[in-house]
Amino acid sequence: MIVEWAPFTVIDGVSDRDLMAMASRLQTDFLAKQAGYVRREL
Repeated sequence: MIVEWAPFTVIDGVSDRDLMAMASRLQTDFLAKQAGYVRREL
């Protein structure tokens, strides 16, 4: 198993709601389609 830790900083003007919406889109449009992908937590 591989665990990736990817800390980041949200830029000014991006709300928590916007962040969560884009994170959800990343999950369904990209991550879920990757071979071997299991899960992600934000």
